[in-house]
Amino acid sequence: MSNATSAVRCRCPVCGAAQDWSAQCRRCAADLTLLWEVADAANSVRRSCLLALVQSKHDEALALAKRLVRLRSDAPERRLLAVCHLMCEDYAAAASLAK
Repeated sequence: MSNATSAVRCRCPVCGAAQDWSAQCRRCAADLTLLWEVADAANSVRRSCLLALVQSKHDEALALAKRLVRLRSDAPERRLLAVCHLMCEDYAAAASLAK
């Protein structure tokens, strides 16, 4: 588990208990390691996307942002995808994400 993941709480997909990251749920003992892997993958993809934007690799950033939204589709991820669409001059796609 990465440091970024360890600073965040998670919710058990089985019973809904909110807790700090751990290998298993405190309430129902469900295995939560897959959640760690997905969260770590999403954090890694987000960092790569931001780096691609800084390096003006807009098409690469857009592909990474799309992958990120498939892993975790929260508002910040959708905003990043909209920014990537803007940088690729796809204004219609960026506007549709803003709605």
